[in-house]
Amino acid sequence: MSKEQAKFDLLGGILEKVLFILAFSVLATTSISRLILRHIPLNRDEGTYLYLAKQATSGMRPYIDFYEMKPPVLFYLTGVFGALFGFDEAGGRMITLIFVTISALFVFLIVKYYASNTLSLAASAIYAFFSLNLFCLGFSFEIEHLVNALLLASLYFVLKTRDRPTLLNFALSGLFFSLAVLTKQTSIIFILVHVTIWFTGTATARKNWKSPAIFIVGALVPAILVSLLFTIHGSWEDAYFWLVTYPSSYTGGGISEENRYQNLNYFFGNITKFQLASFLLTGLALAIGLLRGMSKNKVWILIYLALSLLSIFPGYRFYGQYWQLIWPPLALAAFILFPMPNQKKWIGTTFFVLLMLTILFDLNRQKGYYFNEKYSEAYNVLYYQNPFDAIKTLSLYAKKQMNSGDKFLVMGSEPQAYLYAQKQAPTKHIFMSMLANQSPVFKNFTQEVLTSLKNDSPEYVLFNIFPFSWSFTAKEDQTIYNQSIKMVYEKYTPIASYQMDNNKYSFVGEGDAISIYQSNQVILFKLR
Repeated sequence: MSKEQAKFDLLGGILEKVLFILAFSVLATTSISRLILRHIPLNRDEGTYLYLAKQATSGMRPYIDFYEMKPPVLFYLTGVFGALFGFDEAGGRMITLIFVTISALFVFLIVKYYASNTLSLAASAIYAFFSLNLFCLGFSFEIEHLVNALLLASLYFVLKTRDRPTLLNFALSGLFFSLAVLTKQTSIIFILVHVTIWFTGTATARKNWKSPAIFIVGALVPAILVSLLFTIHGSWEDAYFWLVTYPSSYTGGGISEENRYQNLNYFFGNITKFQLASFLLTGLALAIGLLRGMSKNKVWILIYLALSLLSIFPGYRFYGQYWQLIWPPLALAAFILFPMPNQKKWIGTTFFVLLMLTILFDLNRQKGYYFNEKYSEAYNVLYYQNPFDAIKTLSLYAKKQMNSGDKFLVMGSEPQAYLYAQKQAPTKHIFMSMLANQSPVFKNFTQEVLTSLKNDSPEYVLFNIFPFSWSFTAKEDQTIYNQSIKMVYEKYTPIASYQMDNNKYSFVGEGDAISIYQSNQVILFKLR
């Protein structure tokens, strides 16, 4: 070995230790950030998942006693962790931290299959960092965090079969893949990644017919359990509607071409801009890796990345949380494809040291978001005209006013209010914007809500009078809104409100006046 090479080896060793320290620092910092952000008010998706998980684990029947277009594993998996950490914002954020940590662990294990422990830790760090992106709703409890963990677990076990083609590894891969699909239907497309891994493995593995058979057996276990659940509850017809029929119409359109481009530009632009320097360097690592070429046993990584990008497109809504699925394959691709040969190892290590320093710079640049436990201006930019902080405040105020037997109804699409108020919804219809659909099924649902409001007369009603709560367009049925607000005005009196235009709370008990005819506000009503 030449003296020059010895110097490079020494430099590489020092840089690797520095990279390890920096990667560990990023992982620790992102975890601390999640703990700081655990009390940020829930958004409507978080509220839906946590509320329905609470319903499921209390014995309510999915798709009969409550409904959503997500598969049932979401409710029960969330319910298990919710029982441990609580069905509130802190509980939801702890669940997110757990699943992001699991994902980071599997990113580490997968990269370790190709690279060093230090690079594997750095890959985990960049995944953890990107997964916290504000405009991906990274801080919140979103279904994509669960899907990432389940998919990565499945891919890890199928990768292990290249060296150890045991039946257990194939079965576990199938099991976790099935759980991912039964958490979010679109996860089914990632079966192509498994197929690619299998076909690019050894000839011996490809000829082993037991491999796909055992994978299928593992995948059937959760599917059979879900089928038994539907059979016991007699909910096959309802489940088919919510899991197949309704999602087909949802992903098939329902959003104008103009709004599609607006959403794409808004989320892609803000997601990349928010962590721009780190995003560009990671992209550069991926590009350099592609230019250097790769072996066939790494092709699956690019297919994984391509499919994760494709998963953003169904429905053409391009919502921020959908982008969470690109972070694991991006981290995997960058850290598996880029690393240099041993004689040039210091070059790759230097690049990733620079990337970790850039991430730490980005964390400091946006510290007003990452390390601010209050509802800061950053959330107002993200949520635009969605007053989730006010919904929390007024729901907690309602909780103080109510007696144990009082009923509480939320008119709008903010089921998190039930969690804050610690009340059971008097109706299974907790997401009112869905009732704007003009099909006969939803017209019946609208009448059920109006009948409940008229006959049951809940003592308190939280009415959300702002556009994003109802998602109305000119083509949609506004009967539910028009008739319900008229009924509430006739039978109820306002006791508290939040006016969005001037950021003002009003409480009748403190002598404030409330105008019920003003738009862009949230009003808490009490039965006269």
